Amino acid sequence: MKKTTDDLDGNKDLADPRAKAVFSQEFIEGRFDRMRILNSGEWIPCMENKPQSYPAYLKSNPNKLFETRKTIYILGLDESISMGFLENCRKYCEAFYFGLPVKILDNIDVKELNVKSRGKSDSIQYSAKQILTKAKRKIPKDAYAMICVLNKDIYSREDWNFVFGYASLRARIGVFSFARYDPSFFNDDHGMTSEEVEDTVQFRGIKVMCHEIGHMFGLKHCTYYRCIMNGSMSSEEALLKPCYLCPICLKKLYFVVQCDILSRYQALNEACEISQLFEETSKWYSEAIDYLQDQYTAEGVETIITPKYPIPRGSKHVSSSKPSAKPSAKATCKKVVKQLR
Repeated sequence: MKKTTDDLDGNKDLADPRAKAVFSQEFIEGRFDRMRILNSGEWIPCMENKPQSYPAYLKSNPNKLFETRKTIYILGLDESISMGFLENCRKYCEAFYFGLPVKILDNIDVKELNVKSRGKSDSIQYSAKQILTKAKRKIPKDAYAMICVLNKDIYSREDWNFVFGYASLRARIGVFSFARYDPSFFNDDHGMTSEEVEDTVQFRGIKVMCHEIGHMFGLKHCTYYRCIMNGSMSSEEALLKPCYLCPICLKKLYFVVQCDILSRYQALNEACEISQLFEETSKWYSEAIDYLQDQYTAEGVETIITPKYPIPRGSKHVSSSKPSAKPSAKATCKKVVKQLR
């Protein structure tokens, strides 16, 4: 097996000394679990995804952040979705994609998009592909990405029973459903209070939301470690993945966002307060924070580098509330490549 540093391509391109400690072998060993196949019905043996190393990620030319296009938007596709649910999603998302503003758009009904569906009213499923196509026109001009959320089941192919989520690697849009994360979907909520059901849906929904947005940053399914970017063929497999990024996927995100990772971990640890189901995740972040703080103190590293995103050519504005210039031809892929969830 190759060393993790081979897949990470070392630390030679990291100007920030604080980041080097995060991607060191000392930090990685014992903190992240290597991916193991437990049965033939899991995502990796079924889908046979080619691993996306850090060098491969750079070659894929992921969408760039601009000062005028760096906001993540959440669009509810069901007016029954509570503002409290969306606000908790926003709070965790803003910590996960640290340094980027996250905003909630006014809810609309998925029926307004007139997308293809199948099944009866009590078990209706909507086409995830058509949701992306029809909702794309609602992406704000200052958006880096927009994630749609609904509590109805979705599918991406006629021969697939369902998908948890679906996103485009290029078009800056994705969708996820929390329908199957509700225990009542499988009549498995016996003995659970309404608060426990809400907590369960929130916890599981936030994981798939961060996963789908990760695809919009160009991250493919992770096959290296137990990671939030692992693919899932079932609810059981989805529960196995943690709420954090492995070092390889984190370095990919760092390439685009350039945030201070210790500050990101601290923000995520605070965001874990939204649900007691994040207790184990909070413990993981706390231990990582303690380690990095000790390393920075020992090495005398204190400076935090603040990222500065470029302004698109031809743009006269810096404010993210102003329209951004169109991406260059080089940064635009003629064919939208969509990653199946």
